[in-house]
Amino acid sequence: MAVNRDAFEQAVRKYDEAKNEILKFATPRPQSMEALGCSFCCRPKSEVRASVAGPDVFICDECVVMCHKLLREQGAIES
Repeated sequence: MAVNRDAFEQAVRKYDEAKNEILKFATPRPQSMEALGCSFCCRPKSEVRASVAGPDVFICDECVVMCHKLLREQGAIES
């Protein structure tokens, strides 16, 4: 599967901009990373079915699906 690096980087920038706008209105993140289910949408662990952990971050299954759809729509990845 070929990935267009420029399209991917553009998608990431657009996602970061949108996330930052949304987070302006979001509730503050929990102090404990253990209580956090998703670092992107800030839903607690109790509201997340599954998550992937990275270094000090987590992404939930719903955010992964949203990112996949966005990247597919922008042609950065194939179905």
